[in-house]
Amino acid sequence: MKKLLIYTFAAILALSLLLSSCGAPKIVKTIGAYEVDEDLYELFDSSDEGVAYFFAPYALADKYGVDRESEDFKAKCDVEMARVISEDYHGDEDAMRDAVKASGLTDELWDKIIEQSVLYKDVYEALVGNGTIISDPENLRAEFLSGGAVYVKRIMLGASSAGPYNAEPGVGQLQAAYDKIVSGARSFDEAKQDFIGYTSTDDVGNYENGYIVVRGATEKVYEDVCFSLAVNEISKPFETSKGYCIVMRFALTEDMVDEALDYLVASSMEGQYNVMLDETAAELLK
Repeated sequence: MKKLLIYTFAAILALSLLLSSCGAPKIVKTIGAYEVDEDLYELFDSSDEGVAYFFAPYALADKYGVDRESEDFKAKCDVEMARVISEDYHGDEDAMRDAVKASGLTDELWDKIIEQSVLYKDVYEALVGNGTIISDPENLRAEFLSGGAVYVKRIMLGASSAGPYNAEPGVGQLQAAYDKIVSGARSFDEAKQDFIGYTSTDDVGNYENGYIVVRGATEKVYEDVCFSLAVNEISKPFETSKGYCIVMRFALTEDMVDEALDYLVASSMEGQYNVMLDETAAELLK
């Protein structure tokens, strides 16, 4: 009888373990204090960096006391889910779930993605509210004028209506344009005319006259080059995710900052948050 009870208990334990393994994805690792299941890990192609960035808002929420277990937060997640169903799937929840399944996601993972998107916004609002993210226009204006922003023009080869990514005239011609500008044979604006039709679609409209870069608001490799330049200095050709480019820095005036202040403040606030997310993700990987 005792042996039968032991066998029965072992069978029940094995069955419970089997059911639990079927009902929940396997935890494959931890990033910081956060468990990563196989579904989430697969979503980011087994990239620790991608998963760390996903969990960065969670880490900031825990650090700054944003309660993701509260009824208010759960209600926000419900509202966001309802918005997605209404706007993206014409109010048809079944259609949304079918689309989720077709994309290879589980309902649980989709719910987690919705939760993360809500937390991303809540953490941002909390950091603005407690002053961690600087939002005062006058303080930021002073920062922009003391080196926290740079005014640049660029020639970027990338996707355009005229051709594919890095289409001709190509990097060699970009280097030749750089050489002519440095030698004084041509101005930056004159050299840029040779690339009309081949420059990135980002280089249309106001970008033809240059634009102001603030910290954290653009790709880091691009930002680093822009801020490394002295006024009237031009970069050598370098590669970004959007294509190869050269950048020239020009003097930033008070009038420029004042004219674009609202946009620059919004960009700076977003940039500050991006920097915090990047730094937090890096910490999670240590």
